[in-house]
Amino acid sequence: MTENKDKILVEKILNRQHQLEEIRANYEPVWNDVASFGCSRHPDFQKKQQEGKKRKTEIYDGTPESALKLWVDGIQGYHISRALEWFNYRIGGQQFRFLNEDKDIRQWLQDTREAVYWEFNESNFYDGVREFLLDGGSVGNANIFVDEDVGNREITFLVHNPRQIWFAENYLGEVDVVHRKFELDARQAIQDFGEDKVSDNIKNAYKTGRLDNKFEFLQAIYPIDDYIVTEYDSKSKGQKKFKKYVSYYVEADKKILVRRGGFRVLNPIIWRMQKYSGEIYGRGLLGDAIVEIKRLNSASKTMMEVSQLSVEPPLNIPQEMRDEVDMTPHGMNYYRDAGRIISPINVGVNYPVGKDYTEMLQKAIETHFQVDFFLMLARMEGTKTATEIIELAGEKVALMSSLFGQLNKSMNRVHDRVLNLLFMQRKLPEIPPILLAITGGFFNIDVEYVGPLAEAQKRLFKARGIRQSLEVAAPYIQMFPGILDRIDDDELAKELLTTHGMPAKIFREDEEVAMIKQQRAQQQQQMFQAEIAEKTAKVVQKLGKEVEKESVIDKLEKGE
Repeated sequence: MTENKDKILVEKILNRQHQLEEIRANYEPVWNDVASFGCSRHPDFQKKQQEGKKRKTEIYDGTPESALKLWVDGIQGYHISRALEWFNYRIGGQQFRFLNEDKDIRQWLQDTREAVYWEFNESNFYDGVREFLLDGGSVGNANIFVDEDVGNREITFLVHNPRQIWFAENYLGEVDVVHRKFELDARQAIQDFGEDKVSDNIKNAYKTGRLDNKFEFLQAIYPIDDYIVTEYDSKSKGQKKFKKYVSYYVEADKKILVRRGGFRVLNPIIWRMQKYSGEIYGRGLLGDAIVEIKRLNSASKTMMEVSQLSVEPPLNIPQEMRDEVDMTPHGMNYYRDAGRIISPINVGVNYPVGKDYTEMLQKAIETHFQVDFFLMLARMEGTKTATEIIELAGEKVALMSSLFGQLNKSMNRVHDRVLNLLFMQRKLPEIPPILLAITGGFFNIDVEYVGPLAEAQKRLFKARGIRQSLEVAAPYIQMFPGILDRIDDDELAKELLTTHGMPAKIFREDEEVAMIKQQRAQQQQQMFQAEIAEKTAKVVQKLGKEVEKESVIDKLEKGE
């Protein structure tokens, strides 16, 4: 009975794959143009590519690929870098915001952050992020699987070629269904799923030494309330308390379900770099620049031919010299008539005009990737701070806000998945009792990005608003000093220092600040009284009269 249900489930999964392939087919010609004209790292999306085989492209100019790589280096180097402290954690939710002021909770968040930094540094996270950015910047769709190596208790980050990935949206426009079609050889399939789960074809290939024979598999991931789960998988639909997504692995050719699992957080994480309304799949920067890229490759191909014509022009050769011409270096050709010699044909090419045209197209492509901005950063000595980036780049930083919005959203999900895995592995510090008591154990951890580019964006607007407000108010404050009574100096200082990157651990607690202010006020009061007493004593001396005991003057001299 269970076997029959699994067969029906597999049929439904394969039918869903066919539907997803039909939808994605509309986008694949655009991605093929990106791969053919601007990014040789991607295979043909519409034809199965033989592994290792040289792929035909129409690339005659390396500007698009070099611009993409510089863009990736810039994003990773100044936003998600191994060399930077690029994120912090905070307790999320408006109702729990006050908890971030608690010293024990702040320390716990800092320790949790250090645990995640360590995991990122010890894993292949940063290598995976580079591939993630390359895929997003080129075809516009990137994926990263955050999985657990159970035996070694390690987290791995796997980025698969976009060609293997299909997905669908829910009613909110969020990706919640993901299919991945891939191949494993016989040895890999048995290692991954176990010999008892795979078909006889794979077992026979393994036992007879045909270990490299390839077999196609399909992974299908659905929300646990998807109709395929609720209607055809009674085993999974009752596990809503433990997982939000169900994952199936199918041996496609034999239609066998080889694994059933699930996740609390959707895995893989999908990044659509730019998503246009009415579309499911994203578009990348190479896709945006595809018109200029095609024109550039066409012009560069022509320029290659023009250059060759200039160096090796066609020749006029007298008929009688046929088969006797020596065009090698220092070659000698004999002739009788000075009017009948070998001469180049002037084809009338204009190389400077073509060069100007290609340079214009190269510049247009580089503009799509903010090359000038990232080259400016690359030419700086050392890693620049957010303040220095603002001073040098100004409004260019603001133009990248939409990019960071989508990218950070995807990175937030990576953090959610990593925190979830570390919690299950018991690698996170113990949660403070006060946090559990107030939230009941139900709280979110928000990610705050603090790399130079993220900080530059925040400061560009927050610090500018404070500065402009003070500049406008300055002349009026001189006339109406009471305006300053409207400004909380403590909050102003905290906002300015935080905006400009002052670490939270350097700030004093509010109670300590209040005590310092109280001590300062007492000292000022004592100094004021001492000054009054000194002046009073001088006046009394001039009058030549002794100070009466317990009089006002006597009390002032004693500092009472």
